[in-house]
Amino acid sequence: MNQISLCVSTYNRVDDLKRLLSSALAQEPAIPIIVYDDASSDGTSEVVREQFPAVDLITGQENVGLIAARNICIRAASTPLVLILDDDAYFTSASTARQTVADFSSPAIAAVAVPFAENGALMQGDQSSGTVQLARSFIGAAHALRRDAVLACGGLRESYRFYCEESDLSIRLLASGLVVRHGTSDPVQHCPNADRQPLRRRQLRWRSELRFKWCHTPALFLMPVLVGHVGLLLVRSAQFGGLRESLRLCYSSCRDVFMSRFERNGVDVRIYLLWRRLAKLPRLTLDAADPVLAVRRSPQERHVQGRGISLKR
Repeated sequence: MNQISLCVSTYNRVDDLKRLLSSALAQEPAIPIIVYDDASSDGTSEVVREQFPAVDLITGQENVGLIAARNICIRAASTPLVLILDDDAYFTSASTARQTVADFSSPAIAAVAVPFAENGALMQGDQSSGTVQLARSFIGAAHALRRDAVLACGGLRESYRFYCEESDLSIRLLASGLVVRHGTSDPVQHCPNADRQPLRRRQLRWRSELRFKWCHTPALFLMPVLVGHVGLLLVRSAQFGGLRESLRLCYSSCRDVFMSRFERNGVDVRIYLLWRRLAKLPRLTLDAADPVLAVRRSPQERHVQGRGISLKR
C-alpha cells in the first residue's frame, strides 16, 4: 500500500510542471501523483493528459489560488501522507519520497520541512544530525504532511490568500501537541521564477503576518506584538512604498483583521513561548520539546517521552 502521494498545484507553468512530473515518475517505489490545474490558460491540462496519463489530474474551472488548490489536493489524496512541491521544483534523487516517509518516525510528527536547494543554498532540512530536529514551520516550496492531522485542524487557512498559511497551520498543529521536523531526505531543487513585484510581495507578507499575530498571539502579549508590528512598518516605510503607502497598507490590513476577528484563537502561553523558541538556535529536538506537547495530545499519542525543555534560551 502506498504511504505517500505527491500533490502539485499549478498555474500557467506547463514547462516547469513537465520537468517536475518527469522527475516524480522516477521515484522508487512509484508514488501516486495528483495535479490540480488552477484554470491555466497555457494548455496545462491537455499536456498532462497526453504526456503523463498516469497522473491523477484535477482541472479547476476557475482560479482559486494556491492555498485553496493545495487543500483540494490534500482532500483528494488517499494516502496517509502527502508530499507537496511547488510546480517550479523537481526531484534530483529517486529516493526522496521514500526517505520522507521515514522522517515521519513518531506519531507526534505532523509535518516535515523537506530539504530543498535554491540558488546553491540548502533552505531547510537537516543533513547532519541523528536526532529529530524541530522546525517552527516549513517553507511551502517543499514539505510533507500527515493528512489526517491536517484535515482534523481544518486544513490550510484560505483566508490568508498569500503568505503565512504554513505558519498558521504549524502553530495550530503545535497547539494540538504535534510538531514540524526538519527532513533528512535527499534535497529537492527549487528554481523560483523571477519576482516581478517585490514591493507587492513585501506588502502582502506584512499583511499576512499581522493577521497571523492577531489570530494566534495570547492575550497577554497581543497588544505589544501588534504595536511592534505596526511600528516596524512605519520605521521601514521606505521598503513598503513610502509613508503614505505604508499608512494605506496599515489601514487596509487592520480593516482585514477586524473582518476576520472571529478567527482569533490565541494559543496557550507555553505553546507561544515554545513557538518562539523553535525559531532560535540551537534547534530543539523532539525529545526536548515533548514534555510541553504531550499533554496536548490524545492519550494514545503520549508514549513519546522527553527530557525537559528550557523556554528561556
